[in-house]
This record gives sequence, C-alpha cells and structure tokens, in this order.
Amino acid sequence: MLGSRQLWTVLALAAATACARVPPDAMLPRSGTSLYDVVVAAASGERTVTSVYLLEVVPGAERVWTIRTVHTEGTWEETGGAFAFDSGDPRPEDPWPLLLQHAVASVPAVVQFTDDGVPVGLEEEEGWRMASLKAMQALDLPSQAMASGEALLDPRGLVRDLQRNFPGMPPEGVWVRDESIAGLPSQRIESCEATTEGRRAVWRCEGEVEGPKVGPARLHLMVSSSVVVMDKHGLVSLEGTYSGTLVMLDESGTDLVDRPVAGRRLVVRR
Repeated sequence: MLGSRQLWTVLALAAATACARVPPDAMLPRSGTSLYDVVVAAASGERTVTSVYLLEVVPGAERVWTIRTVHTEGTWEETGGAFAFDSGDPRPEDPWPLLLQHAVASVPAVVQFTDDGVPVGLEEEEGWRMASLKAMQALDLPSQAMASGEALLDPRGLVRDLQRNFPGMPPEGVWVRDESIAGLPSQRIESCEATTEGRRAVWRCEGEVEGPKVGPARLHLMVSSSVVVMDKHGLVSLEGTYSGTLVMLDESGTDLVDRPVAGRRLVVRR
C-alpha cells in the first residue's frame, strides 16, 4: 500500500499533467472510460481517517454515467492503535463494515446528472439494490454482519456521496452545498471566482461551513475552500478543505468540550 506522502505526490502530478484544451460544457466526459483517484482525509480530535479509492466512470445516455469503485484503501488512527484496509489484499481481521461498504461501492450504479454536472439520482434503483445485496452475500460473512450492511442499500446516500466528488460546475458568486462534516448535516457556503488558465477553466472558492443550529453539537469558526479545474473532457480535479472546531456536551451532558476538526478531499482524473 502506498504511503500517504507518495499518494499525495502521485495525485499532484496527475493534476498538473492532465490534458486540457477548452473550457468544459459538462462535469464528466461524454466518450470513453475515465478513472478518478479520490483521497479523503478527515481528523476529529485524536482520530484521523484517510480513504483512498479509484472510481471508474463510463458515459451512457444523455446526462447519464455508470460509476463504480474499482479499488479502496483506508487507514484510521485513534487512541488505542492504528488500522488499515485494502480491498486488493483482504485479510481475516478486516472489519465487516469496510468489506460490506466496498462490496456495495463496486457495484456499477447508473447515475443521472443535471446539466451543470450534479448527480441527482439512480436509474434502476431496485436493480442496483439487488446487485448490491448479492455482492454482500458473496462475502460469506456472518448473519449479524449482513444485518449491519442493510443500511448501505441506500440510493440517496450513494448520490450524496457522489455529489462530494462531482459537485457540478460552480456558479459565479455564492456556491452553496449540503455536506456532512464531523458527522453533522452542514452547508458549505463559498464565494467563487472563475478564471481561464491555458485551456482550462478554474474556479477558486472560499467561505465557511454552517452546522446545525439545534442539538448537542455545534461547528464553530469553520472555514472552507474549493478549487475546481475543468477542460473539454469534464472535471480535471477538485480540491476541497475545511477546518474549525466541534463544540459538544461531554458524556455527562453537563460540560462543553471542543475538539479541532479538519478535512481535505482531492479528486483527480487520470
């Protein structure tokens, strides 16, 4: 498994050398199969989670693409130890949730997009559910593991996850996106400026994240940024970041505690 420094280097080089000719008309390519590397790192307090996966994107009918996860790697560190997962090198001690999650993600999903390149739904939802269920059953895990995997058969959840990788073409001005940050439903509100660099269209956006107004947890002083690069073939790269503080009640429910939270997402077309 590649070290984290190697992964960032590979992705940075991929972003720098991606072919670009003219500003794009759509988020994803209309011909041929494309591969996207995705790296997601998130930290909350003493816990750090990194996910690395490879997406395959195949165009279909107008505004429809078929997307599946080809490979998944992950690491997470917290008090008590460090753990790792690699779908290409399965081990008996691999956690059931990660095995199930990759099995479902590897099932091709036929995804509908808007004109601006935002995923909005699945075609043939029931067919996708049945294929995903068969993929989980093929793992031959205990029945209690299968019960926990039922929550993964969620077309809306899949679409929400894809929207984080393919958020669509940013508007001129304010860009508002719903996103889950530190496990809380939130909104990323950023102001964007569009430029042309060679034959690429580039949007640079900065702003803040607004979390829930009620409940036991709040996001405080949360800043965010996004950089979207596109060419005539669609999305070249997306880089998004956030950082701030999570304020919440302690286990007794009487005192407030705060912990730093931060995250980075990098999506790069090969």
